Order: sequence, then structure tokens, then C-alpha cells
Amino acid sequence: MSVLRWSVCLLVLLACTGGAKVSQVFTENEEFCYRIPTIIRTHRGTLLAFAEERRGPALCADWSPHNIVLRRSTDGGTTWGPIIYVAGNATQRHYNYVNPMPLEVKLANGSYQIFFHFSTLNNPSAVHHGNTMQCWSPDDGLTWHSFHSITSKLPAKYPGALPGPSVGIRLKDSNKLVFCAWGNNSTEPFPIPPWNAAKNVADFLFATSDLGKSYHVSPALVGYSECTVTQLPDGKILMMVRGSGVPGDQEAKEHVHAALFDSATLQLLGKPWPTQGLPTPGCQGSVMQT
Repeated sequence: MSVLRWSVCLLVLLACTGGAKVSQVFTENEEFCYRIPTIIRTHRGTLLAFAEERRGPALCADWSPHNIVLRRSTDGGTTWGPIIYVAGNATQRHYNYVNPMPLEVKLANGSYQIFFHFSTLNNPSAVHHGNTMQCWSPDDGLTWHSFHSITSKLPAKYPGALPGPSVGIRLKDSNKLVFCAWGNNSTEPFPIPPWNAAKNVADFLFATSDLGKSYHVSPALVGYSECTVTQLPDGKILMMVRGSGVPGDQEAKEHVHAALFDSATLQLLGKPWPTQGLPTPGCQGSVMQT
């Protein structure tokens, strides 16, 4: 059988030298395919690289079985430890865990934990969806616990919304943790037409000030899908979104869009605008503050 092989590589920035290197983290074979990577650096200097491990006869497809896996590096990305299963396991054939979105959080007692969001079904709709989940790691990504659904705390119009996929942020001078997600209000399961992304797919921010016990949600940006967030120096939240198509707006289909939100209220500050020079990719990109 001929299998298209991909290697997930991550660009590791070396701030101390001003240089950069490419490090191969996940290598595919006839059984596994790795997609949707994201990475964070913890307070210990550990790099935690997450990805979807896709498997099965429809290798790499959105509808194939998915685990969420992690590899750790304690030497700046030169070497990587063994695969750790955050959601799923090495032998499963039926899970569909997707869209990793991590964030390291400093707790009131001075300790650190990794706060993690994901979803249990790719490409959700109003009639066919999983749950939006959260969990925690107390030991720098080695083990994971306290898995539970936050679906009921997010907009009912977009059940089983998919986080990011990217990373969450903690607002400066605040205990507010901010993430983004996209959902779909179509009454048809994916990919049965008419899915009508321009009308049914939307992004939103969700934020918590009590470590995930409750969430505050922003207005939805209809017509956009995969997203990533950062905080600007003036305090506003910038969300970059993949265009799924806004009615009458060809730019939304051709360019990544940006939107600003008030950090206190999560209210949208004006209309999203196209980012010239950033064409909409086949899949979501990411943004960070340096």
C-alpha cells in the first residue's frame, strides 16, 4: 500500500542566540499520521509539543480515529521524550479527540499546572457533535487528570465547539484565562451539503477567572472557523480567524481575518478585517506576541 508520509516539525526559537532551528517531533508511518500541532514552553523550560495522532484505514482524514498526544523536550528541542497520551490510548480505534489547546497556569499557592482544552468529535454540527473538554496536568505534562465537559458552559447554538487549535492566554495583570473556539449550527452532519459555513460556522472567545468553573463568552463571529488568540500591548485581545466565507465578502474566503475584543467585557471592537499578505490556508495558522 502506498502511504503519503508527513513529518510534523516545529520551529524552535532560540531567543538567547537570535537563531532558530527545525526539530522533527512526530514522524508518521503506515499506521499513524500526525496533524494539528501546537507547542508551549513551561516555567521549567520544558517544551510540550501536542498533536492529533490520526490512524486507521482513512489515514490522516478528519473522520479517522484520533488521539491527542504529547512529546516533551527538556533541552530546548534537541531531543524529545516518548509519546504521552493526553486523550485516548495506543490501542484505541474509535475515539475522535481533536484540537489541542494548552496553557500553563500559575496557581494561587505558587505551583504551576497545564490547563488543556480539546473536543471529542471533529467537524461538529448541531445534530452531530461531541463535547468540549478540559483537563489538567500537575507535573509538567507527564500525567493528566480532572477530565470533564464544559459544553453546557459554552453557547448552546454551537454544541461541541472545537478549541483553537492553538494556545490559550492569560491576560496581563489579571487572573483571566482566554481561549477561542469555533462551532457549527448546521442541521446536517458534516460533510453533507448544505453545511453553509457562511451562515452556520462561527468563532467566539471563552474566558474564565476561576480556573474553569465558569466561563464568559464573547459575541460570535459568523462565517469564520479555526482561530488563535493573543493580547496586544494596549490590552486588547486579537483573534486571528480562518475565513469560511461571509455572505458577499470574497475577502473572507481569500484572507485570514483579524478581530479585536475588549479584554474586560469580551465585546467585539469593530468589524473583522482582512490581513493582506496572509491568504487563507488549507488549515489554520497561528500568532504569538514576542
